[in-house]
Amino acid sequence: MSDSSAVGVVITTYNRGLEYLPALLRSLGEQSYRDHEVTIVVDGGDPAVIAYLEDGWPGVEVLSTPKSMGYAAIAALGVRSSRGRYIAMLNDDVELEPEWLEVLVAELEADPGLGFVTGKTLLYHDRELINETKQDLYTCGRFVPRGLLERDEGQWDERLPAAVVSASTAVYRREAVEAAGGFDEDYVMYCEDADLCLRMVLLGYRGLYVPGAGAYHAWAASTGRGSRDARFYSIRNTLTTLLKDMPLSVLLPSLPKIVLYQSHNLAVARGDRDRPGVLRAWGSFLRGIPSTLRKRRRVMRSRTIPTRDLQEMLISEYPVPTGLTWPEIRAWFRNRIAGRVLRLGGDLLEYVPESIRPRIRGRDRQK
Repeated sequence: MSDSSAVGVVITTYNRGLEYLPALLRSLGEQSYRDHEVTIVVDGGDPAVIAYLEDGWPGVEVLSTPKSMGYAAIAALGVRSSRGRYIAMLNDDVELEPEWLEVLVAELEADPGLGFVTGKTLLYHDRELINETKQDLYTCGRFVPRGLLERDEGQWDERLPAAVVSASTAVYRREAVEAAGGFDEDYVMYCEDADLCLRMVLLGYRGLYVPGAGAYHAWAASTGRGSRDARFYSIRNTLTTLLKDMPLSVLLPSLPKIVLYQSHNLAVARGDRDRPGVLRAWGSFLRGIPSTLRKRRRVMRSRTIPTRDLQEMLISEYPVPTGLTWPEIRAWFRNRIAGRVLRLGGDLLEYVPESIRPRIRGRDRQK
Protein backbone atom coordinates (compact mmCIF):
# COMPACT_ATOMS: atom_id res chain seq x y z
CA MET A 1 0.00 0.00 0.00
CA SER A 2 1.16 3.53 -0.69
CA ASP A 3 -0.06 7.11 -0.55
CA SER A 4 -0.66 6.99 -4.30
CA SER A 5 -2.67 3.76 -4.54
CA ALA A 6 -4.86 3.66 -7.61
CA VAL A 7 -7.85 2.14 -5.82
CA GLY A 8 -9.38 3.06 -2.52
CA VAL A 9 -11.32 0.03 -1.29
CA VAL A 10 -14.20 1.02 1.02
CA ILE A 11 -15.78 -1.68 3.18
CA THR A 12 -18.88 -0.98 5.24
CA THR A 13 -19.55 -3.19 8.27
CA TYR A 14 -22.06 -3.33 11.10
CA ASN A 15 -22.58 -4.55 14.64
CA ARG A 16 -22.94 -8.22 13.80
CA GLY A 17 -19.52 -9.51 14.76
CA LEU A 18 -17.04 -11.16 12.46
CA GLU A 19 -19.17 -13.63 10.55
CA TYR A 20 -18.01 -12.58 7.08
CA LEU A 21 -15.37 -9.84 7.38
CA PRO A 22 -12.27 -12.08 7.84
CA ALA A 23 -12.98 -13.98 4.61
CA LEU A 24 -13.42 -10.71 2.70
CA LEU A 25 -10.13 -9.31 4.00
CA ARG A 26 -8.32 -12.52 3.10
CA SER A 27 -9.74 -12.38 -0.43
CA LEU A 28 -8.59 -8.76 -0.73
CA GLY A 29 -5.12 -9.80 0.37
CA GLU A 30 -5.09 -12.38 -2.44
CA GLN A 31 -6.03 -9.93 -5.20
CA SER A 32 -3.81 -10.05 -8.28
CA TYR A 33 -4.16 -6.26 -8.51
CA ARG A 34 -2.00 -4.96 -5.66
CA ASP A 35 -2.24 -1.18 -6.07
CA HIS A 36 -5.00 -0.60 -3.54
CA GLU A 37 -5.55 0.49 0.04
CA VAL A 38 -8.43 -0.38 2.34
CA THR A 39 -10.73 1.78 4.46
CA ILE A 40 -13.27 0.08 6.73
CA VAL A 41 -16.16 2.01 8.25
CA VAL A 42 -17.68 0.32 11.32
CA ASP A 43 -21.25 1.53 11.66
CA GLY A 44 -21.98 1.84 15.39
CA GLY A 45 -18.40 1.13 16.45
CA ASP A 46 -18.55 -2.58 17.40
CA PRO A 47 -15.58 -2.93 19.84
CA ALA A 48 -14.92 -6.55 18.83
CA VAL A 49 -14.66 -5.64 15.16
CA ILE A 50 -12.42 -2.65 15.86
CA ALA A 51 -10.12 -4.71 18.10
CA TYR A 52 -9.91 -7.46 15.47
CA LEU A 53 -8.96 -4.96 12.75
CA GLU A 54 -6.41 -3.09 14.86
CA ASP A 55 -4.72 -6.29 16.00
CA GLY A 56 -4.79 -8.30 12.78
CA TRP A 57 -4.85 -5.73 9.97
CA PRO A 58 -2.55 -2.81 10.84
CA GLY A 59 -2.40 -1.62 7.24
CA VAL A 60 -6.14 -0.99 7.09
CA GLU A 61 -7.62 2.41 7.93
CA VAL A 62 -10.46 1.95 10.42
CA LEU A 63 -13.22 4.50 10.93
CA SER A 64 -16.17 4.12 13.27
CA THR A 65 -19.32 6.00 14.18
CA PRO A 66 -20.61 6.30 17.77
CA LYS A 67 -24.09 5.17 16.73
CA SER A 68 -25.62 3.45 13.74
CA MET A 69 -26.04 5.90 10.87
CA GLY A 70 -27.20 3.62 8.05
CA TYR A 71 -25.46 2.51 4.90
CA ALA A 72 -25.70 5.73 2.88
CA ALA A 73 -23.95 7.80 5.57
CA ILE A 74 -21.12 5.36 6.24
CA ALA A 75 -20.61 4.77 2.51
CA ALA A 76 -20.29 8.54 2.01
CA LEU A 77 -17.87 8.73 4.95
CA GLY A 78 -15.76 5.94 3.47
CA VAL A 79 -15.63 7.60 0.06
CA ARG A 80 -14.56 10.93 1.55
CA SER A 81 -11.86 9.28 3.66
CA SER A 82 -10.43 6.98 0.99
CA ARG A 83 -7.90 7.77 -1.69
CA GLY A 84 -7.31 6.67 -5.24
CA ARG A 85 -8.71 7.56 -8.62
CA TYR A 86 -11.04 4.56 -8.36
CA ILE A 87 -13.32 3.54 -5.49
CA ALA A 88 -14.15 -0.10 -4.85
CA MET A 89 -17.30 -0.36 -2.71
CA LEU A 90 -17.77 -3.64 -0.86
CA ASN A 91 -20.25 -4.93 1.70
CA ASP A 92 -18.65 -6.88 4.53
CA ASP A 93 -20.61 -10.01 3.56
CA VAL A 94 -18.85 -10.61 0.23
CA GLU A 95 -15.86 -12.62 -0.88
CA LEU A 96 -13.87 -11.92 -4.05
CA GLU A 97 -12.20 -14.04 -6.67
CA PRO A 98 -8.47 -13.15 -6.97
CA GLU A 99 -8.89 -11.33 -10.32
CA TRP A 100 -11.98 -9.32 -9.33
CA LEU A 101 -10.22 -6.00 -8.84
CA GLU A 102 -7.80 -6.44 -11.75
CA VAL A 103 -10.59 -7.16 -14.24
CA LEU A 104 -12.75 -4.19 -13.22
CA VAL A 105 -9.94 -1.66 -12.93
CA ALA A 106 -8.73 -2.65 -16.40
CA GLU A 107 -12.13 -1.71 -17.82
CA LEU A 108 -12.06 1.72 -16.18
CA GLU A 109 -8.49 2.31 -17.33
CA ALA A 110 -9.36 1.40 -20.92
CA ASP A 111 -12.51 3.55 -21.22
CA PRO A 112 -12.63 7.05 -19.66
CA GLY A 113 -16.37 7.18 -20.35
CA LEU A 114 -17.11 4.42 -17.85
CA GLY A 115 -18.28 5.69 -14.49
CA PHE A 116 -18.88 2.36 -12.75
CA VAL A 117 -18.37 -1.36 -13.33
CA THR A 118 -19.43 -4.57 -11.64
CA GLY A 119 -19.02 -8.31 -12.10
CA LYS A 120 -20.97 -11.53 -11.69
CA THR A 121 -21.96 -12.13 -8.06
CA LEU A 122 -23.07 -15.56 -6.88
CA LEU A 123 -24.75 -16.44 -3.59
CA TYR A 124 -22.30 -16.83 -0.73
CA HIS A 125 -23.86 -20.00 0.67
CA ASP A 126 -24.93 -21.58 -2.64
CA ARG A 127 -22.26 -20.78 -5.19
CA GLU A 128 -24.10 -22.31 -8.11
CA LEU A 129 -26.85 -19.66 -7.93
CA ILE A 130 -26.59 -16.08 -9.16
CA ASN A 131 -27.13 -13.20 -6.76
CA GLU A 132 -26.96 -10.60 -9.50
CA THR A 133 -25.14 -9.33 -12.56
CA LYS A 134 -26.45 -5.81 -13.05
CA GLN A 135 -29.84 -4.39 -12.08
CA ASP A 136 -32.84 -3.82 -14.30
CA LEU A 137 -34.80 -0.64 -13.59
CA TYR A 138 -38.48 -0.54 -14.57
CA THR A 139 -40.05 2.86 -15.07
CA CYS A 140 -42.74 1.92 -12.52
CA GLY A 141 -39.99 1.96 -9.88
CA ARG A 142 -39.02 -1.67 -9.56
CA PHE A 143 -35.35 -2.66 -9.32
CA VAL A 144 -34.60 -6.30 -10.19
CA PRO A 145 -31.15 -7.93 -10.01
CA ARG A 146 -30.57 -9.49 -13.42
CA GLY A 147 -30.22 -13.27 -13.10
CA LEU A 148 -31.39 -13.41 -9.48
CA LEU A 149 -31.45 -16.99 -8.11
CA GLU A 150 -30.81 -18.54 -11.52
CA ARG A 151 -28.39 -21.45 -11.70
CA ASP A 152 -25.18 -20.15 -13.25
CA GLU A 153 -24.85 -22.02 -16.54
CA GLY A 154 -23.08 -19.30 -18.51
CA GLN A 155 -26.28 -17.51 -19.56
CA TRP A 156 -24.91 -14.20 -18.27
CA ASP A 157 -21.36 -14.52 -19.58
CA GLU A 158 -21.59 -11.58 -21.99
CA ARG A 159 -20.63 -8.01 -21.17
CA LEU A 160 -23.66 -5.76 -20.82
CA PRO A 161 -24.24 -2.01 -20.45
CA ALA A 162 -25.67 -1.12 -17.05
CA ALA A 163 -27.69 1.86 -15.83
CA VAL A 164 -27.64 0.63 -12.23
CA VAL A 165 -25.36 -1.71 -10.27
CA SER A 166 -25.24 -2.69 -6.62
CA ALA A 167 -22.72 -0.96 -4.35
CA SER A 168 -22.15 -4.27 -2.58
CA THR A 169 -19.55 -5.17 -5.24
CA ALA A 170 -18.71 -2.32 -7.61
CA VAL A 171 -15.81 -0.12 -8.68
CA TYR A 172 -16.44 3.57 -9.45
CA ARG A 173 -14.42 6.29 -11.13
CA ARG A 174 -13.88 8.81 -8.35
CA GLU A 175 -14.15 11.72 -10.76
CA ALA A 176 -17.64 10.55 -11.76
CA VAL A 177 -18.76 10.00 -8.16
CA GLU A 178 -17.62 13.47 -7.12
CA ALA A 179 -19.18 15.12 -10.17
CA ALA A 180 -22.50 13.44 -9.33
CA GLY A 181 -22.33 14.53 -5.68
CA GLY A 182 -21.62 11.17 -4.04
CA PHE A 183 -24.00 9.05 -1.99
CA ASP A 184 -27.11 10.84 -0.75
CA GLU A 185 -27.06 10.34 3.03
CA ASP A 186 -30.79 11.12 3.33
CA TYR A 187 -31.52 7.69 1.86
CA VAL A 188 -30.26 5.95 5.03
CA MET A 189 -30.32 2.56 3.29
CA TYR A 190 -31.57 1.06 0.03
CA CYS A 191 -31.57 2.64 -3.47
CA GLU A 192 -28.72 5.01 -2.62
CA ASP A 193 -26.51 3.09 -5.06
CA ALA A 194 -29.16 3.24 -7.81
CA ASP A 195 -29.55 6.97 -7.24
CA LEU A 196 -25.79 7.52 -7.52
CA CYS A 197 -25.54 5.43 -10.69
CA LEU A 198 -28.41 7.29 -12.33
CA ARG A 199 -26.89 10.66 -11.50
CA MET A 200 -23.60 9.54 -13.10
CA VAL A 201 -25.51 8.30 -16.15
CA LEU A 202 -27.32 11.63 -16.46
CA LEU A 203 -23.91 13.31 -16.51
CA GLY A 204 -22.93 11.20 -19.50
CA TYR A 205 -20.97 8.41 -17.81
CA ARG A 206 -21.78 4.79 -18.58
CA GLY A 207 -21.95 1.61 -16.54
CA LEU A 208 -20.79 -1.88 -17.47
CA TYR A 209 -21.31 -5.44 -16.29
CA VAL A 210 -18.21 -7.63 -16.76
CA PRO A 211 -18.85 -11.34 -16.11
CA GLY A 212 -15.17 -12.18 -15.64
CA ALA A 213 -15.06 -10.40 -12.26
CA GLY A 214 -16.39 -12.99 -9.81
CA ALA A 215 -17.64 -12.46 -6.26
CA TYR A 216 -19.93 -14.08 -3.67
CA HIS A 217 -22.54 -12.25 -1.60
CA ALA A 218 -24.55 -13.30 1.48
CA TRP A 219 -27.58 -11.53 0.06
CA ALA A 220 -29.40 -9.21 2.52
CA ALA A 221 -27.50 -10.57 5.53
CA SER A 222 -27.73 -7.21 7.32
CA THR A 223 -31.39 -6.23 7.12
CA GLY A 224 -33.14 -9.33 5.83
CA ARG A 225 -34.88 -9.56 2.48
CA GLY A 226 -38.41 -9.22 3.85
CA SER A 227 -37.82 -7.07 6.92
CA ARG A 228 -40.04 -4.09 7.67
CA ASP A 229 -37.10 -1.70 7.53
CA ALA A 230 -36.21 -3.06 4.10
CA ARG A 231 -39.77 -2.53 2.85
CA PHE A 232 -40.04 0.98 4.31
CA TYR A 233 -36.77 2.29 2.89
CA SER A 234 -37.13 0.49 -0.43
CA ILE A 235 -40.57 2.00 -1.09
CA ARG A 236 -39.73 5.48 0.15
CA ASN A 237 -36.38 5.67 -1.60
CA THR A 238 -37.61 4.21 -4.87
CA LEU A 239 -40.24 6.95 -5.12
CA THR A 240 -37.62 9.53 -4.16
CA THR A 241 -35.27 8.27 -6.87
CA LEU A 242 -37.95 8.44 -9.56
CA LEU A 243 -38.85 12.01 -8.62
CA LYS A 244 -35.22 13.06 -8.26
CA ASP A 245 -33.60 11.43 -11.29
CA MET A 246 -36.21 10.84 -14.00
CA PRO A 247 -36.73 13.49 -16.71
CA LEU A 248 -40.36 14.63 -16.95
CA SER A 249 -40.75 13.01 -20.38
CA VAL A 250 -40.06 9.66 -18.66
CA LEU A 251 -41.71 10.34 -15.30
CA LEU A 252 -45.09 11.69 -16.39
CA PRO A 253 -46.08 8.86 -18.77
CA SER A 254 -45.00 6.40 -16.08
CA LEU A 255 -47.26 7.79 -13.34
CA PRO A 256 -50.12 5.27 -13.90
CA LYS A 257 -47.63 2.39 -13.69
CA ILE A 258 -46.02 3.90 -10.59
CA VAL A 259 -49.41 4.15 -8.86
CA LEU A 260 -50.29 0.61 -9.92
CA TYR A 261 -46.99 -0.73 -8.62
CA GLN A 262 -47.45 1.03 -5.30
CA SER A 263 -50.89 -0.56 -4.96
CA HIS A 264 -49.18 -3.89 -5.57
CA ASN A 265 -46.70 -3.12 -2.77
CA LEU A 266 -49.62 -2.35 -0.46
CA ALA A 267 -51.34 -5.62 -1.34
CA VAL A 268 -48.16 -7.61 -0.64
CA ALA A 269 -47.68 -5.79 2.66
CA ARG A 270 -51.26 -6.51 3.66
CA GLY A 271 -50.49 -10.21 3.37
CA ASP A 272 -47.43 -9.68 5.59
CA ARG A 273 -49.47 -7.61 8.06
CA ASP A 274 -47.32 -4.56 7.37
CA ARG A 275 -49.79 -2.25 5.65
CA PRO A 276 -48.94 0.61 8.10
CA GLY A 277 -45.29 0.32 7.02
CA VAL A 278 -46.18 1.07 3.41
CA LEU A 279 -48.35 4.01 4.48
CA ARG A 280 -45.46 5.33 6.60
CA ALA A 281 -43.14 5.04 3.60
CA TRP A 282 -45.58 6.99 1.42
CA GLY A 283 -45.95 9.64 4.11
CA SER A 284 -42.18 9.97 4.50
CA PHE A 285 -41.79 10.34 0.74
CA LEU A 286 -44.49 13.03 0.59
CA ARG A 287 -42.93 14.99 3.45
CA GLY A 288 -39.58 14.88 1.67
CA ILE A 289 -40.88 16.18 -1.68
CA PRO A 290 -39.68 19.80 -1.19
CA SER A 291 -36.13 18.61 -0.44
CA THR A 292 -36.25 16.09 -3.29
CA LEU A 293 -37.37 18.77 -5.75
CA ARG A 294 -34.44 20.98 -4.75
CA LYS A 295 -32.08 18.08 -5.44
CA ARG A 296 -33.90 17.35 -8.70
CA ARG A 297 -33.27 20.86 -9.96
CA ARG A 298 -29.53 20.43 -9.41
CA VAL A 299 -29.54 17.02 -11.11
CA MET A 300 -31.49 18.22 -14.15
CA ARG A 301 -29.41 21.37 -14.56
CA SER A 302 -26.27 19.27 -14.93
CA ARG A 303 -27.83 16.55 -17.11
CA THR A 304 -26.09 16.00 -20.45
CA ILE A 305 -27.55 12.70 -21.69
CA PRO A 306 -30.51 12.87 -24.11
CA THR A 307 -33.75 11.45 -22.74
CA ARG A 308 -33.88 8.88 -25.53
CA ASP A 309 -30.53 7.42 -24.46
CA LEU A 310 -31.75 7.10 -20.88
CA GLN A 311 -35.02 5.47 -21.95
CA GLU A 312 -33.08 2.80 -23.83
CA MET A 313 -31.50 1.77 -20.51
CA LEU A 314 -34.84 1.43 -18.72
CA ILE A 315 -37.66 -1.14 -19.01
CA SER A 316 -41.05 0.38 -19.72
CA GLU A 317 -43.11 -2.83 -19.47
CA TYR A 318 -45.04 -3.34 -16.27
CA PRO A 319 -43.43 -6.26 -14.37
CA VAL A 320 -46.38 -7.52 -12.28
CA PRO A 321 -49.40 -9.37 -13.76
CA THR A 322 -52.47 -7.13 -13.75
CA GLY A 323 -55.04 -9.25 -15.57
CA LEU A 324 -55.65 -6.38 -18.00
CA THR A 325 -53.42 -7.28 -20.95
CA TRP A 326 -54.89 -9.15 -23.95
CA PRO A 327 -52.90 -12.36 -23.29
CA GLU A 328 -54.08 -12.31 -19.67
CA ILE A 329 -57.69 -11.61 -20.68
CA ARG A 330 -57.64 -14.45 -23.24
CA ALA A 331 -56.17 -16.83 -20.66
CA TRP A 332 -58.79 -15.75 -18.13
CA PHE A 333 -61.63 -16.29 -20.64
CA ARG A 334 -60.26 -19.68 -21.67
CA ASN A 335 -59.82 -20.91 -18.09
CA ARG A 336 -62.74 -19.25 -16.34
CA ILE A 337 -65.47 -19.02 -19.01
CA ALA A 338 -64.87 -21.36 -21.95
CA GLY A 339 -63.61 -24.16 -19.71
CA ARG A 340 -66.63 -23.93 -17.44
CA VAL A 341 -69.05 -23.86 -20.42
CA LEU A 342 -67.52 -27.01 -21.85
CA ARG A 343 -67.62 -28.74 -18.48
CA LEU A 344 -71.25 -27.67 -18.02
CA GLY A 345 -72.12 -29.02 -21.48
CA GLY A 346 -70.52 -32.31 -20.59
CA ASP A 347 -72.50 -32.46 -17.36
CA LEU A 348 -75.81 -31.68 -19.12
CA LEU A 349 -75.15 -34.37 -21.68
CA GLU A 350 -75.36 -36.92 -18.90
CA TYR A 351 -79.08 -36.14 -18.57
CA VAL A 352 -79.81 -36.67 -22.28
CA PRO A 353 -81.36 -40.05 -23.05
CA GLU A 354 -78.98 -42.54 -24.57
CA SER A 355 -81.25 -42.93 -27.61
CA ILE A 356 -80.69 -39.39 -28.88
CA ARG A 357 -77.07 -38.84 -27.83
CA PRO A 358 -75.64 -40.11 -31.12
CA ARG A 359 -77.81 -37.66 -33.07
CA ILE A 360 -76.63 -34.75 -30.90
CA ARG A 361 -73.02 -35.74 -31.35
CA GLY A 362 -73.62 -36.12 -35.07
CA ARG A 363 -74.97 -32.60 -35.36
CA ASP A 364 -71.97 -31.32 -33.38
CA ARG A 365 -69.62 -33.05 -35.84
CA GLN A 366 -71.50 -31.56 -38.84
CA LYS A 367 -71.15 -28.09 -37.33
